[in-house]
Formats: sequence, structure tokens, C-alpha cells
Amino acid sequence: LEELCVRPAILPLIEAKLEPARVKLVGLTIHFDLRADGVRQWLRDLRERGGASGASGSHRRIPVVVLDDARLQILRADAAPLEVGPLDARFATVRTDGVRTLDAQLSLEKGRAELHGRFDASGAQLRATADALPIARLVPRGEGLPVSVSAGLLAGSLELQAPAHAEATAKIEA
Repeated sequence: LEELCVRPAILPLIEAKLEPARVKLVGLTIHFDLRADGVRQWLRDLRERGGASGASGSHRRIPVVVLDDARLQILRADAAPLEVGPLDARFATVRTDGVRTLDAQLSLEKGRAELHGRFDASGAQLRATADALPIARLVPRGEGLPVSVSAGLLAGSLELQAPAHAEATAKIEA
């Protein structure tokens, strides 16, 4: 991490509470080990707690997280690490009365992707779009795959409806 900037939330600051409204991370390198048991356990714990924000009746704004010039290195079993970046990203999530919304944007080279989601007791709705993402930078080369991607741009959309106790449906265009 080269630089960390935190902007406080104004309303809590008036009440003498220091809460972040926005966190900006510049030059961050994330090493994500898919082989690590700790990652799987963290995901299980998060699912059991109902997400990162605690009680379902609360209104809680999690700080907006901005990544500038970030790099992601995904370590995989029996394969070379997959490296993605430099990239810029923005993540925002809000939980109000049992409804969680998520908005995320990602920029990689001249490409862009967005994700918008809504999660509540009735289920989940997601919409993801991609425009001109360099697919060769996102897909591992060779290494046991039946195809190898060396160039090209990804553009398309994914819409997912996942009712709580019914089959999910998805519409994909690429």
C-alpha cells in the first residue's frame, strides 16, 4: 500500500463519533490465496453473521472504498499466480431495514465493469455489465484449460434474479 486516505462522516463527527465515510487506497497489492483455508472460513463466518454489517434491522452505511492503481494477485494450486491490474475500483454498500444494496465499478485499462445488487429476505437481484474489458488479463493462459485467450475485449451483461425459496434465473449477453 502506497497511500491511505480516510474521509470522516460528517453527521457522526458532529456527535463526537469518528466514523469513516470514504476510504481511498492507492497502490494497493492484494494477494488472494484460493488455497488458503482461512479464506473459506472467513466466507463461512460472514455468511453465518448475515453479512458484514450486523443486525438486520439496523441502518448502517459501510464506508465507500476506492482503489486507485491496485493490483490483484490470485494464488492458485498447481498453477502460476493470476495477476490483474493496475485497476481502479469503487465499492459502496448500504444496509437499511434488512435490505442491502451494493454498487461497484471497476476500470481496467480502457475497459469498465459495473455491478449493482439488492439483497433482502425475498432474495437477491444482481445486474453486472462489462464494456471493453481486456479478457486476456482476466483469464489464466493455458494451464489445464481447453482454450487459451491471448487477446480480445469482453462486453456484455448479466442479470440474475434469485428469489429466497425458488430457482434462480439468469440472463447473459456477451
